[in-house]
Formats: sequence, structure tokens, C-alpha cells
Amino acid sequence: MKKIGLGILVTGILLSCSTEGVQTEKKENAGLEVKDSAQANTVDTLSEELSVQIDSNSTEKEFPSGLKIIWENKASTERLKIGDVVKLDYVGRTADGKIFDSSRKVGRPIPARIGWGMLIPGWDKALQEMALGEKAKIAIPAALAYGEKGDNRRVGPNTDLNIELEIKEKLKPVFDSAGIKVYIVEEFLKGENPRSVKGHEKMMFDYWSFTDEGKRYDSSYEKGHPFVWHIGDQNLNFGLRTGLMQLKEGNSAYIHVPAEHGFGKKGLKGMVKPNQDLMFIVQIKKVE
Repeated sequence: MKKIGLGILVTGILLSCSTEGVQTEKKENAGLEVKDSAQANTVDTLSEELSVQIDSNSTEKEFPSGLKIIWENKASTERLKIGDVVKLDYVGRTADGKIFDSSRKVGRPIPARIGWGMLIPGWDKALQEMALGEKAKIAIPAALAYGEKGDNRRVGPNTDLNIELEIKEKLKPVFDSAGIKVYIVEEFLKGENPRSVKGHEKMMFDYWSFTDEGKRYDSSYEKGHPFVWHIGDQNLNFGLRTGLMQLKEGNSAYIHVPAEHGFGKKGLKGMVKPNQDLMFIVQIKKVE
């Protein structure tokens, strides 16, 4: 899909970078649009399929837009909502059956936050009709996928999509205070005694920045190098600083920052509107 994922993250080490999208409101810069495939990688050839079997007992829901959900198992539990962080096992196909993306490519379920621009509109909408543990097939019309342009990679113009998926996990924040929430989505150095950010002097991290409208407005990946933060410096907004302090080397995390702890009433010219909540997807590369 035309979005990002954290299954595979770019590595790189440089000693400095600018502070555009993570800064305090003192500095203003042009934003950027970072759009990728459904998750970080598309798939050339995959034979794996999720075990989603549709029978006469399955539940279906179709929307006027043409979006359709067919459940294998529909639970009576609470539906997912905007802001929830989940891990998904999925296979995505074009209408002719060709696989264009799959969580099997990275070998594990892929994280996503609902309603924050990480997924194409049809997929995002469908997840809000589903619950933890459910399996379904989702038929997404082109208008709610990549539209008239396609994704310039694996999905052509005006292409309908079919997604088979299972909602494997719903993550809880490891930190939740004053509206700031931290969700750890991967621990790449688990078991290797990684360094905590607290108690150290400097850290290096990659990031994507989102507004609550789903706009991706800044990214270290577009700059080509991680951001280096001298721990405790005030050059990052308060919410991001607070979130980063909860992490360890090797962590990938989603950090939710409410407007009052981000760019507040002023916003960030050309990038963040006044009173917008933010989300940062970060990977801690190195702590010193």
C-alpha cells in the first residue's frame, strides 16, 4: 500500500541532522510527503496464504463505496477504533490474484496505527469494523486504494485490491501520562541487554512524523541519515522528548504527542496546523 511500515527499517549512522519535524516551534521548514508500499516492502513472488476460509456462516458487510468485508470469524467484542495500535498478518493481492504485498515477506505481523494515514483508506475503514483476533477478506475498490495513478510500483492505475488479514495483537502503551503515549512495536535487541535512553548522553534515531489528519510531514529517511539528540537538550518538543526517554536501544515505537506537548496553538508553519496532535514512529539506532 501507499504507506509505511516498521517491519524493516533503514539503518545508517551520521553525527548530525536538522530538526525539522521533531523540533520545538522555533524553527520552520517545508514539510515532505513520504509514501511507500503497504508496508515497507512489496513482494515479487509469494505462495503463502492466510488460512481465511469463507463459508455460508461468514458475515459480510458492504458499503456504498464498494468496500466489502467478509469475515471468517466475527467476534462479539469491541470494534477497533481510531488511535488503536495493532499487529496484522496479511496478504495483499490485485484483482487478478497477483500478490503485491505481504507480512510474510518480513516474517512477522506488521504494526499499524488506525486512522493515522499509515494505510490506504479502504483498509483503514475496514479495520474500524473489526476486532482483535478476527480474520477476514477485504475487497477494496480502486478509489479507496491507489486510485487513478496506482502506486508506481506493483499496483497499476484504477486497480481493485483484495486483502486477506488476521488481527494478531492489539498493543497497549508502555507509557501513558498527560496524553503522551508510547507503544513499543518491535524490540530488535531484545535479550542483548540494550542500553536505556535514561542515564546516557546521546542517542541516534530514525523517525517519521504524522499529524492527526494522517499527513506525513517529515522523515529522517528522506534526509538520508538518523537524527542525533544530545539527551536533555530542548531542541525537540516536550512530548517527543518525554516519549524517547522511555525507550531502549533497538526499540521501534509509536509516540503519540497531544497538541499541548507538541507545537501547541502556534503549530509549525507549512507542516503542522495549530492544535494538532502528532505521532512519531521512531527506531532507536544507538545510545551512548
